[in-house]
Amino acid sequence: MQKYCTKQYVAESTTDGVEVIIHHSSLPDDTTMLPSFPGGFEWGYEGAGPRSLAYAILAEAVASRFCEEFMRDVISKKSLIANQEPAVVFHEADVLSWLKNELNRRNWTRSDVKTSE
Repeated sequence: MQKYCTKQYVAESTTDGVEVIIHHSSLPDDTTMLPSFPGGFEWGYEGAGPRSLAYAILAEAVASRFCEEFMRDVISKKSLIANQEPAVVFHEADVLSWLKNELNRRNWTRSDVKTSE
């Protein structure tokens, strides 16, 4: 049976700062808030806020060890100002595709990645 990635990580600017909602499926009530980090989340540049957002998404989806590369390759490339958008959507399939490419780039195998089975 093939598994499909359905999660979306939606980072939205609010008056209280950036909030991240995890949509676990297409059901409207199937969401959770990603726990905030001290200093809050941001995107669109390299810095503490984008680093916190990159870490939180990766920690929930996979692991914390890819935070710096994910921030540089993905988070810092999203521009709130250039796109005139109040929110940015990060699809789980894109996150996992990036991770697969990063694992291949590092020449890692399945035995190198520890899981909590």
